[in-house]
Amino acid sequence: MGPSGIIRRCVRLALLGIAAPLLLSVPPAAGAETLRYLQYWSSYGDKITPPGDYKDLSFTLSGGNVSVSMAGKDDVRSNFTGPAPRGLREDLSALVARMDLSGWDTPISEKASDSIPYEKRDRYCRWNMVLVFEPGEKGKSSREVRLAGADHGVNKGRVAVENALAEFFASRLAQMQASVPRKIGNVSWQVPSPNGMMYYHASRHDNGREEVSRHGGGKKRGAYVQPGFLCSLQKEMRGFPVDSWHGFKAPELDSNAPSYMYLLLEYDTSQNVWVRGHAEAEGGLPAGMAELAARLSALCDKILDAGGGPVPARRDALKSFSFGESGMRMGRWPGYEIYQRMEENGPAMVLEREMGQEKDACLMQDGELKMFEALLGELGIAKWNGFSGSDSRVLDGTTFGLYVHYWDGRSISAHGYMRFPGGYRDSMRRIYGFLDGVLAKNGFPRPR
Repeated sequence: MGPSGIIRRCVRLALLGIAAPLLLSVPPAAGAETLRYLQYWSSYGDKITPPGDYKDLSFTLSGGNVSVSMAGKDDVRSNFTGPAPRGLREDLSALVARMDLSGWDTPISEKASDSIPYEKRDRYCRWNMVLVFEPGEKGKSSREVRLAGADHGVNKGRVAVENALAEFFASRLAQMQASVPRKIGNVSWQVPSPNGMMYYHASRHDNGREEVSRHGGGKKRGAYVQPGFLCSLQKEMRGFPVDSWHGFKAPELDSNAPSYMYLLLEYDTSQNVWVRGHAEAEGGLPAGMAELAARLSALCDKILDAGGGPVPARRDALKSFSFGESGMRMGRWPGYEIYQRMEENGPAMVLEREMGQEKDACLMQDGELKMFEALLGELGIAKWNGFSGSDSRVLDGTTFGLYVHYWDGRSISAHGYMRFPGGYRDSMRRIYGFLDGVLAKNGFPRPR
């Protein structure tokens, strides 16, 4: 039987649950070779029992970074992404040198695990391993080992290697999480209150803005907040062993009960903390969690309710303004935004300008906002509402978008590609000049 015949036969056996693993290259004795790259992942179906206290695993060492993801049988996940600690590469290389990969040598098509019908995947463990070693001598190519396939979780050779990797990374996970600086990207929690359940959420967006929301008791309030607010939440967590709370789940958990509480933390290192419990039950929460949730809630309430909350001083005032251009020509394209942000003393309007990699921002005084509103009226920008034009004959032209919203519900929306409303260039030149003038007055001259 030729190689293709063997592959086809093993695919059929894999789909029947008889055979599974694939050996794409058989490694010689690894010796003391240094790893350049490692990736191993496995995912166990619901109808098979994993050999360890996990359901899914993923480990990657690439360059100077390491990524770890371990999901327990209860779906609680421990994650980390960040710089590899000193010595980890060498220790991992020594571990790999002692691994026996020879038990993975049942040949099967690389596509076999992907060919298993979805309705049958709950009976399999699907897995993949890639090893790339540093060249032993200058000018030689890197040695690679690639393994992939599926089994029923009973391949002793693969399971032994998987357990060794899981033990290796689990023993270092806490050290990595503690040694690498981290920032909160998202945090949410739920607490009981006299008005019913209250839900809070705070997040840091890709553009650097921070946002907080609260809803419950039939009311909802959300707003951008001053930079550093999430850092203040993280500072409040000092002294609380939040990492040790990860995975806590109260007995007889009922998410619909009026005493239900949870805390979900997500860091920029991909680490998370997930806690679920009951406020009134004995042992229903980790010690200190109720106190921390109360402190975090008080900080969010204070910023959201400052100065009466995110409401305008004038009903017909500008709520938000956004304008940007983009295109293929060289140069930095300008983008401007005006939006409301909650400060310690109450709501304020923020003006941002972004040109290339440079971003400047300042607070706008109410008088400046009124002057800008008057300028928009003088230029007749409201007549642009609904404009949408395009010239498909031009392949490397300019695209623009302008969006204006007022607190009383009025809005203006205009966009186009190489088609512009009447008076566009002169109007935008005056708008640029006004907004650049406000920024320059606050110490941010227009970049050249």
